[in-house]
Amino acid sequence: MTQLETNAVGKANSCENRGGFELTCLKITRPSASYLLAMKCLACRTGLPGYPGDIEDIRFLIKKMDIRDLEQIEEHIARFYPFEALTTAARGIIEKLLSRA
Repeated sequence: MTQLETNAVGKANSCENRGGFELTCLKITRPSASYLLAMKCLACRTGLPGYPGDIEDIRFLIKKMDIRDLEQIEEHIARFYPFEALTTAARGIIEKLLSRA
């Protein structure tokens, strides 16, 4: 066990257990669909051997969130990444995905 794992286990053991997996000193969060869309669109990584990339995730989120145009995606990006913009390549990939949705 690494030092980091040892420290994490020690911290978890010292927390008050409220039953199940809930601990008073541990907060588990999950990203919103809006945040994931913004993050995936900015990264817009294509697949590699053993790694599927972001394209299928973007396609799924576009459908799930009923995204109709690039402006909607840019609004989500601006909300979480106000100083970032889509690259030309990412813009082209996303426009293709939107045209097929």
